[in-house]
Amino acid sequence: MRVKHMEIEEISKIDGKGRVLIPAKIRKSAGIADDSAIIVSYDSASNSISIIPAFEKSLNRIEIGMGDVPGALSRLAQALYLEGVDIVRSESVSMARGKKARWIVTCKGMEAPKLEKIRARLLKAGAESVSISKV
Repeated sequence: MRVKHMEIEEISKIDGKGRVLIPAKIRKSAGIADDSAIIVSYDSASNSISIIPAFEKSLNRIEIGMGDVPGALSRLAQALYLEGVDIVRSESVSMARGKKARWIVTCKGMEAPKLEKIRARLLKAGAESVSISKV
């Protein structure tokens, strides 16, 4: 089955309180209803802001520092898989080519004991640093 790709772009404005109106056509296409949770992120490299629907009631953010070497991301992804982490969104960025990278994972929310187990598994799999927070 082939899925149709759709791109919609509209200009919107920010009001005096910093609120952005997401046009109805875009909200409908993205499945964003009134009172929906969204993930808003900023990428300094491209100076861009992204808004992504968050269909989960509780989310965690895991920021992982790692070596920028072949296989590093794969090993860490395997570690998350083995812990049953349900990834909602992720982004990996090379911070210093061939030396240092960062992987940011937004996942379904979990309790503290499980998060500590995930942190330990990531460090064992080669992560240089692991920061976990609630979104």
